[in-house]
Amino acid sequence: MKKVLGLGSILLLLQLLATPAQALVLDVQNGTLMGASGVEVGGSLYDVQFKDGSCYSLFNMCHSSLFAFHTRAEAISASQALLAQVFLDGLQGSFDSLPNLTHGCENTLPSRCAIHTPYDTYHYSSSHQLYNVLAWNALSDDVVLVLPGAVFDRDTTSFPTDTFAVWSAEGTVPEPSSLASLGIGLAAMSAGRRRRKQAKVDRERLHG
Repeated sequence: MKKVLGLGSILLLLQLLATPAQALVLDVQNGTLMGASGVEVGGSLYDVQFKDGSCYSLFNMCHSSLFAFHTRAEAISASQALLAQVFLDGLQGSFDSLPNLTHGCENTLPSRCAIHTPYDTYHYSSSHQLYNVLAWNALSDDVVLVLPGAVFDRDTTSFPTDTFAVWSAEGTVPEPSSLASLGIGLAAMSAGRRRRKQAKVDRERLHG
């Protein structure tokens, strides 16, 4: 019985370690998709919130150091993750079929919503440019679009089909091999304790 309980404890621990880190949770308020947590991008987990505004207002005067992603490739991966993991039809809402259920796109036709993930800024002598990647969630087709330099202080509040994705890092996705190694290590420790305990009992019997 003790061996079964020990193995059960190990399996329970592995489940507790793996499940929360890999579970994507949607933030839905009054039927509107506000964001999500546990979005996997490039082997790491992120929280994302959909917010109307400008880069200037959402990222403290549009400091690129506050962006979660800093290359076009990373922003493309993040936008692809939104389309593949977040904007899906499910029990909480038809966020793929009805893009206007996403916060920032409520006041538009239900046909499309463009979610901006910024990754860089460029400062000219007389103007500033913001570089975004769009997750284009639309009835016709879901695509990822790379934008050329956009207006630095463009406010999505004035554009009913557009909103920003504000990302924040959450953690690293545990590798299955790491979890397996942990399980093997715990099992070995448990077996070692049982052997030492049994050896002690045998010595006491021998000298008793």
